[in-house]
Amino acid sequence: MKELGEFVTVVIDELKQGTRNIANHQLYMLAVLNLADELFQAQDRIEDLKDEVHRRTDRLIRLLDETGEETAEES
Repeated sequence: MKELGEFVTVVIDELKQGTRNIANHQLYMLAVLNLADELFQAQDRIEDLKDEVHRRTDRLIRLLDETGEETAEES
């Protein structure tokens, strides 16, 4: 939990540097929206990676099956 708090503090500090006078509640809301956006992007990336793993796994299984069939035919 401490690391999360420190991370949020860093995000807020970065936003403070990039904005002019802004009310704290607006700053916090902007931080929340930025963090939510990062979360959704990370979740999308995870799904893309899972899809890629499934595609590669299926391809490897097909290749192994084909190799097994060829080996069986040679015997």
